[in-house]
Amino acid sequence: MVRQNLSGYCFFDFAQKAKRSFVLWVLLFLLFFAISARAEEGGVPSSERKGIPIKFGGDVRVRQTYFDNVPYYKDVHFTPTDFLRLRSRLWVEIKPTEDLSFKVRAVNEFRKYFEPFKIRAVNEFRKYFEPSDKTSYRFPDEIFIDQLYMDIRNLCNGELDFRIGRQDMRYGTGRIIANGTPKSSGRTEYFDAIKLTWKGIKDTQIDIIGIYNKPTNQLIINSQGRDLTGYPASRTWMTETGAGIYIKNKTFPDVPFEAYNIFKRESSWDYNADDPSYSLAGYQTLNPDTDMIETPVLNYNTIGLRIMPKFTEAIEGNFEAAYQFGRYEGGPSKTGYMTDLYLKWKMPLVREIKPVMGLGWYYLSGADPNTKKNEGWTSPFARGAGYSLIYSTTLSYEDAARWSNMSMYYADMTITPFQWLKTILTVGYLLAPVKDGPGEGNVRGWLTAIQADFKLGKDLLKKNDALTGNFRFETLKSGNYYSDNDYAYYARWEIVYTF
Repeated sequence: MVRQNLSGYCFFDFAQKAKRSFVLWVLLFLLFFAISARAEEGGVPSSERKGIPIKFGGDVRVRQTYFDNVPYYKDVHFTPTDFLRLRSRLWVEIKPTEDLSFKVRAVNEFRKYFEPFKIRAVNEFRKYFEPSDKTSYRFPDEIFIDQLYMDIRNLCNGELDFRIGRQDMRYGTGRIIANGTPKSSGRTEYFDAIKLTWKGIKDTQIDIIGIYNKPTNQLIINSQGRDLTGYPASRTWMTETGAGIYIKNKTFPDVPFEAYNIFKRESSWDYNADDPSYSLAGYQTLNPDTDMIETPVLNYNTIGLRIMPKFTEAIEGNFEAAYQFGRYEGGPSKTGYMTDLYLKWKMPLVREIKPVMGLGWYYLSGADPNTKKNEGWTSPFARGAGYSLIYSTTLSYEDAARWSNMSMYYADMTITPFQWLKTILTVGYLLAPVKDGPGEGNVRGWLTAIQADFKLGKDLLKKNDALTGNFRFETLKSGNYYSDNDYAYYARWEIVYTF
């Protein structure tokens, strides 16, 4: 009887995998067909061909990252880490009618580690973070679908658009909705979602969205079983679901604004109680029978307002504030608040280089470790780079890039000395509203960053293709929030060819 049950399970598991593989191969065949059709037409854009409503395109990104002494957890810091990433994406869009289209995109990324992941740590961490030359992103790695959606436009006399399927979404400055797969480490950011866009009110757009993000990608070949949604470094499956409304209004051109109400549900998850990379929070419980720390289901709402005033032709602002409230099922409450203020001045000096000066303050509430409730800010669907690659790395392993407990005062200067080059210099002073670090204070440190964006070429191999580049270098002089106050360094360059 046991053997029969196991056989049935194995058959079911095989059937599920076979079904997913079949769907993937069909999608990849469509990609190949589109390329072939394009080749047969001699590279003529689809908009100029009659009877072939197919477009295709893609991009290839080469990115190298190097960092050293980046703080990770308590007294743990990264040693030099150096790796190269190659990501390729190919998409196909089929448009049977002017108001109906289907799009699919396949992605692959693999990496080469020159200096593999290592840390400086006290002995208690060694058994969890042994230095290793092995990586889990070797060629050909995973081939997966990160866009697969249908667009229906101009319903209800042109007032309603509808999109369903796997899609990218980003609202505002990316503080609320921007990334549906935060643990994918920049490979992709998709959401499995439905979006309705209502345009029936003058100067107003209303988006109603529904989201269901599973912890793993089901449309995949050669799956490595990578977690996409969890929080701590150890793998913990967590499903994210949500729904909300996002309103954009331009009734007053000099004071456009956006307002939103986003509900999110995070499923329960747990992790090994012996793992020192994640500490027990007040709303979590230890199960002595399994030796696992358990986190209950979390339900919460985030409401917010963003205003973008234009004071003069030279002075503009971006002011956003949000508050969230909810509860863990059977447990304590969850609250949090965020403020993101920025004022920029297009300086009249040396107009040839287009200088723009900015001042900002970014505040995220923190969770008091001495209480059971959680007062720390938790962005609904926007765990990501924020204002710093160093701090995204710092936060990535404990909370998967969840920015929280942060008060950052900063200034930046943007200049465009050439049409093909834009540079940005940023200096920030970072604090922790709640003293929960390994040091004795709340000063996270001084952050300095310089970024250069390059336009390297256009129409190189085909019409409307582009070659762009980016370089960013950051340093962090750690403050007394940490016990180690040495400098941290982060450098990254990339070249992207888009066609």
